[in-house]
Formats: sequence, C-alpha cells, structure tokens
Amino acid sequence: MRKLPRQYVLLRRINNCITELFSTQGRVQTLRLVDVYDYLIHKDEFRCEFPTPESFSRFMRRMYDEGVLTQFIRNCEVDTSVWHHYQWYFYPPVRTVSRSTTAADKNEALTVTSDDEIMRWGKRLEASNGVMVRSAQELHIINRLLREKSLAVFYERPLRLGGQVRYPDFTVYSTVADRIFYWEHFGMTGSVSYADEMVEKIRWYKRFGYSELKEGGSLVVTIYHDDSQFVALTEHAVSAILSAKRLPR
Repeated sequence: MRKLPRQYVLLRRINNCITELFSTQGRVQTLRLVDVYDYLIHKDEFRCEFPTPESFSRFMRRMYDEGVLTQFIRNCEVDTSVWHHYQWYFYPPVRTVSRSTTAADKNEALTVTSDDEIMRWGKRLEASNGVMVRSAQELHIINRLLREKSLAVFYERPLRLGGQVRYPDFTVYSTVADRIFYWEHFGMTGSVSYADEMVEKIRWYKRFGYSELKEGGSLVVTIYHDDSQFVALTEHAVSAILSAKRLPR
C-alpha cells in the first residue's frame, strides 16, 4: 500500500489536533486559524514544520486551493472572497441536523408567515415559531435564524422580478443593516435534474443583480453534502448576515 504524501499526513494530524482542541478545552464556538496555530505551536512535531503563523497559513491555503484540505478536515469552512486574506472557520466535529424542534430552539426573531395555498404541500416539520417547513435541513436553517432578535424571517415569501414569481426558501431582513437577504438551500445534490435547476435558479438571481453573500451581495446559497459541513455552512452564513453593513444610499 502506498504511503500518503507528507502534506496529507500533516493534514490528518492537524485535524486530530483540532478535534483534540475542541474536546480537551470544552470549546463549542468557532475556531479561527490563529486559534489552531496557537495550539499546534506547542507540539514538537509542528514547531519545525510551521515556525511562523505565516508558514502555517500558506500551507493551509495551498492545501485548500488544491482541493484536498476539506477531505481531511471536514468541519472547516473557508471564505475566499478576499483572495489575499482567506478567512478560516473550524467547527466542532460532531454536528448533526435534528428532524424536530426542541425546547432549546428559541424564537427571538420577527416572523412573517405566508398564506399562499399552492405552497403548502410537503410541509411536515414545525419550526420554533410554528411555521411548517419541508425538510430537516430547512428546519435547521430557520431555527438558527429565529434565534437572532435583529432578524425578520420569512419562509417561501413570493419574490417578483422581471414579471416572474419565485419563492426563495428564506427571505431574511436585518434590522441592523437595513438589508434583505435571499437564502436558497439545495439538498438533493445527487440528482442531475435538481443540480441543473440549482444552477438555473442562481443565474436567475444574478440576472437581476443579486450577487452571492461571499461576494458582498445579498444572495445566500447553501448546498448540503453532510451534516457537519451543512451546519458549518449555516453558521457561517448567519454570522455573515449578522455582521453585514448598511449599503451606501
């Protein structure tokens, strides 16, 4: 059996350290790249490999750009919107999506419901505000949004553009930034027709000038691969909405 290349072995060891960091220190919040480096630098095996934070950052960026980093560190999300300064987010490794709302799910946001009869099919899961949604992934997103007092959350609210009507999964208004965000979530990535529909829907938004959140715009796109990755994406998107600035008038 061929040995793994050295850089892949390093990634595996880094992932083990991230898991260790979460478990030994009881961390439940997001880690940044500097947090990981501060932990690694105290271990002999990494001190020679990465003598400076910059050397560690260059290695991680190269592994991400080559498409291999997330194969070894699954609970990582990288914001590449600023090409010379990647933003890194590491999440607790055990993250699952619940199929039901619990007492821990708080309803703090302003909610506006839709009475559109044609959109009621398939809604079987109840969010913390009483709104019915179609999937566990949508339930996770809406319950996470509803925890934020500064947001108003709409589910499948009609959006009319260019004489057409679409129903974004979520329309989110930030009272702090005075901005509206449209959130489209795609969960059936194994279907070719569904993937084509996903591409067409994103193009539809962009035709009307809506760019993605990672580009500084107001369109949020999440794609499900597994629970850990999806929870990380959701957390990152909500954080970006909460930290969004007012647009110049």
